[in-house]
Amino acid sequence: MKLYVTLTFSSTSDDLSLFVKKVVEAGCSIRSINYISQEGSHTTYKADLMYTDRKIFKEKVLSWVSRETTLIDCSDIMSRGIEGGLLKVHSKIPFDSAGEFEGKILGYIEILKDDLITEETLNYTGMSSNCGMIILTEDNNEIKPEEIYNYILIERDSLLLSHCTTMNPQPLLMRYRTKDDILKILDSVSGNYALMRIALTDTLQEVTLFQRMDEIKTGVISREYDEMALYCLIKVMNILKRHHVSLPDSVVGIVGITTTSLRFTRLLYGSGCSKVLGYDINEVNLYHFEKEKGIATNIDNVFENADVVVFISDCCSSKDFYKLGKGQIVLINPKINFDALVFQERGIKDYELLNTENSYLLLPGLAQKMLKEQMHLLNEDVLISIAKALNGAQIDIDSAENMYSITEEIQKV
Repeated sequence: MKLYVTLTFSSTSDDLSLFVKKVVEAGCSIRSINYISQEGSHTTYKADLMYTDRKIFKEKVLSWVSRETTLIDCSDIMSRGIEGGLLKVHSKIPFDSAGEFEGKILGYIEILKDDLITEETLNYTGMSSNCGMIILTEDNNEIKPEEIYNYILIERDSLLLSHCTTMNPQPLLMRYRTKDDILKILDSVSGNYALMRIALTDTLQEVTLFQRMDEIKTGVISREYDEMALYCLIKVMNILKRHHVSLPDSVVGIVGITTTSLRFTRLLYGSGCSKVLGYDINEVNLYHFEKEKGIATNIDNVFENADVVVFISDCCSSKDFYKLGKGQIVLINPKINFDALVFQERGIKDYELLNTENSYLLLPGLAQKMLKEQMHLLNEDVLISIAKALNGAQIDIDSAENMYSITEEIQKV
């Protein structure tokens, strides 16, 4: 991901050379450095930079400029451009004047008004193509930073959905006081949408909640329960295929039991996996895992017996990584603090990042398939068939460049 920034600062000529050195050492690119003005021994420059890692840029470049020179301005082009969000609503029927609005829009409404008593009228409203992009979070007095971040992610997902399908995504933040309220809240707004995509910020919800989604009138797709679980299955299939190993001949160990882990376990067994081991520091999570026929055990047994170890959440110490065995395959969430050198020391056969957030690239294909085939929920058989298709097509599901090919491949299933 390329990020751009413009720094305006005043420095000596010696500081300028150090600035260039710091930028290069941080892995950033200099697009241009322009002279602005000079006062005494200090010269003002305007530098346009490109970087890929925001954290490294702040630590290595921005902090040095702020400390060693006079920073006049730090202009982030992307931050300015995103003000007001990622989405913008446009009229489906174009009009350029008030007269056209009256003739095209108001006239359209008059025609529909005469036919409101027919069921077909719904097909002429947004209800037939609206997708509720709903993020559910516990009720609070103030909007927390985490909620804002998740809302931004929903806007991102909506943008992708609008580009890859004919649907009209509508982001919505909904709060609940108790988990029993969730189904009632969703059902109360379901009539506005042809499909609802829900996202929950909790790390674990009882699977029964998702199994009861059929009580809602409109079809429902879940980020954690459907998309992320499918993403994990595809990643396991892909890495095993690379090493010419079949899933039925493999034991999979899951470290960190979340909503995603529970559905992932179902998908693994449905795909023929011989055994699924699981570990978590929370005994309640392990209880839910065992209800999905997973084998709850300690971290030592997972590392000793699993052919593939999937780290979904951070629930083990840095010392535990040294218990991994030679020849094992590891998939690990990048949010977990780990040292890749340990994997090399332990003789790991292969390891790959498991960035479950990238599961949003699967959303357009899944949503379009549900609408086209009038599915209420995505069952295990459908998800497994999709995983096999994407695995066979050898599409990189982590790359946004493949958003259209991923959507098309899902439609073929």
